Amino acid sequence: MNSKIIRFFLFSASLFILSCGNSKDPQISITNINITQPLPGKSTSAGYFTLTNNTNSLIEITQITSPDFKSIQMHESVLHEGIAKMQRIDSLQIKAKSELKLKNGGKHLMLIDKKNSSEIISLYFYEKEKLLLDLKTNLTLRSK
Repeated sequence: MNSKIIRFFLFSASLFILSCGNSKDPQISITNINITQPLPGKSTSAGYFTLTNNTNSLIEITQITSPDFKSIQMHESVLHEGIAKMQRIDSLQIKAKSELKLKNGGKHLMLIDKKNSSEIISLYFYEKEKLLLDLKTNLTLRSK
């Protein structure tokens, strides 16, 4: 009788462990990455990409950091009285099971004061204090 209880417990524990394992899709993924090199004589780069939320809950990116830049700001281009302006935003919200595209003329990153000459950069995406995604990517040349 004890062996049945032990087998049941081991079976239940195994199912629990399997259910907690990594899913096929990460919580958040990033594609179509385009982090531009600063223009000659300038120190600011722009960041464009697509973020995909693979969860059933809203994800809110509240901070993006990099050891390669002095600071990174989230911005949005808006039209105000017929004039396009950039404004800083506090977060990027990605609805459950959806994508958010950062693009020229919309939401984007401003990467300020590059600290080194490397063309490979690291970016860290946070929801409050929780690291959601870390990324290494190459800077791209700006198209004319």
